[in-house]
Amino acid sequence: MISTNSGIRRFRRYDVDHMSMQAKALINTDVELSNISTTGACITTYERLQPGGRHLIELKAQKAPLLLRCKMIWRNPSVTVKDSYRTILPSFKAGLVFKDLSSDKLIQLKDYIRLSGIPDVKRASSKYKASALRFNVQSIENAVLYYPSKSTVKTISFGGMCIQTQHELIPEKRLTMTLLLPGEVLPSRFQGRVTSIIPAGNPGEQLYNTGIEFLNMKDRDKVRLGKLMHHI
Repeated sequence: MISTNSGIRRFRRYDVDHMSMQAKALINTDVELSNISTTGACITTYERLQPGGRHLIELKAQKAPLLLRCKMIWRNPSVTVKDSYRTILPSFKAGLVFKDLSSDKLIQLKDYIRLSGIPDVKRASSKYKASALRFNVQSIENAVLYYPSKSTVKTISFGGMCIQTQHELIPEKRLTMTLLLPGEVLPSRFQGRVTSIIPAGNPGEQLYNTGIEFLNMKDRDKVRLGKLMHHI
């Protein structure tokens, strides 16, 4: 178990597992950019993201970060690597295809490639059509991948909640989150701070009960949350 809690609870927790409440979060993770073209990119990530998922990737361009919509189209089996603390981690190679590129975004992308890439002498191809020329990325800075996550709420209190998720989040990580309460039409929006991580499910199953502290929740959403707990 990984936790940053002191063990003292300020608020009573309520079991809401039977209510099928869902919390959504926008998660960001650093990825290594291996190569890139005007149509897509190849990345290395430690996240078990599934092909078909739609994401945002942020490239560290010189003038300003370049944010592009993309879709993961393939992912290779994991390769074991060690981080700086010699912790063994699963690493995945994945292919992204860029989506909905405006003319302005395409110009910015070409500028990024011109400044950060070296042409790959091998042109990748498929059985459908030849792909765009790839460029190996020289920059040592990682790109950032943003992806949505949906989790089941297990317990809730006035100060936070416990969610069950397939993502092993890092303690103290802050997330942009939404929570749709039963009987409500509009979701509550807030920042969530990861406070604890406890493996759940069967051995080897990637499932975690994760403690989230509510931050910057608006007063009207606190009122709605209080009404929910009053009727549980």
